[in-house]
This record gives sequence, C-alpha cells and structure tokens, in this order.
Amino acid sequence: NIVTLNEPLPANGISIGEAKNNEDVLAWANKVDERTLAAGGASFFNALLSLNHHLKNEKKKAVELSSPLLLISGTTFQKNVQRIKEYSHLVSYMPQNIFNSRKVRDSEFENWLDDILEKLSKHNKAIIAVDNSTNQKTDSNLLREKKAKITELILNKIKLKEILIEGGSTAYSVIQKIGWQSFFPTEELQQGIVRMQVEGITDLHLTIKPGSYDWPAEWNFNQ
Repeated sequence: NIVTLNEPLPANGISIGEAKNNEDVLAWANKVDERTLAAGGASFFNALLSLNHHLKNEKKKAVELSSPLLLISGTTFQKNVQRIKEYSHLVSYMPQNIFNSRKVRDSEFENWLDDILEKLSKHNKAIIAVDNSTNQKTDSNLLREKKAKITELILNKIKLKEILIEGGSTAYSVIQKIGWQSFFPTEELQQGIVRMQVEGITDLHLTIKPGSYDWPAEWNFNQ
C-alpha cells in the first residue's frame, strides 16, 4: 500500500511512503507514532535520530558499550571472520557435535553454554561464532537456529546488557526465537549500524550489523 505525505497512515497493514528527497524522509519520520513499526534504510534511521535533539547533539561522541556483552557472529565475510580470531580469548566456537547435528536438543548445548558463561564471568564479554575453516557443508538455516537457541539459553542464565549481532539473517533468527518485537534507536555507531534499546528492557541494547560492513570503532573488545 503506497501512501503520499498528504494521506493519513492506514490503521492496519504495511504502508510504503513516497519520498523524493531527504525532506520527505524526515517528514515520514515525524509521522511515526507508538502504534507504527518503522522500517527503512540508513537515511531513514538518520531522520529518526535527528528528531531527538539530545541524540543529535551527542552522536559525535564515542559510544560506550555496556557489559555483560555478547557478540553473535553470523558472517562468512572473510575480513570479519579474521577479525574475530583477534579476540580468541573471548570466542566460543560452535562445537562440532552441534554443528553436525540435524536435531537441536537442549542437552547438546550444555557444554557449549558452560564455556560461554565462563567467558562472560571472566571477561564480561563473549563472542559466539562458527569456525568453518574446513569448509564443511551444512544447512545455513539450521546453523542460525542453533545460534538463536544458544542465545536464548544464555539469556535464561545471565542478564546481558549488550547484544551485538553480525549478519541480518542471524539477527532475524535470534529476535524471532527470543520474541522481541519493538526497538528504539539510541545511537548510530556508523551509517547503517544503529544501537537500539529493546522495548520493555531499559538496560538492554541491541545492535545489528550487516556481515560485510566494517566493525565500528566501539567494537574493540580489548578495552
């Protein structure tokens, strides 16, 4: 359903707003209310952020990520796969038995969960990834399901304050599994990478990054 700026937003359904320039994009951002789930590209996120004067004035300052922090990597982009290896003390790779398993059972995750929780306890940070250096073939949808499951189990054990997800499909699987539905942008780390507060959880932030994008400066886990 395509809507012009002069038309009211329909009460139900999905609407696509017509926009010729950034002024139109900003006007659409002004129309967002509590009953509307907004979606769009980086320019639309910029428009949403610009409506909050506090964020507009502070966005140049470096963002300090909270902890405990969990990074869930779902990228195969080689530059970022290599970047993860620089933080080997924080990385918990998916065990081989889980990687090869066709069925996802809670009991299979016990050892992996313990390893992740140990890293979170020791460093206040942990990274979940898949080490597929042998180029083994597996169902990518099932891999994402397993990452979503281990994230759910972690959240049942510890109160995280920061979740970073690398890869859009992985982010979708995790969010669907946990059941989150609404988010409020708080900072833009760099264009297209927005840190958001999870609705109903005031001290939990979620940041989603496309797998091929470079890591923001804030993603320096040695600090």
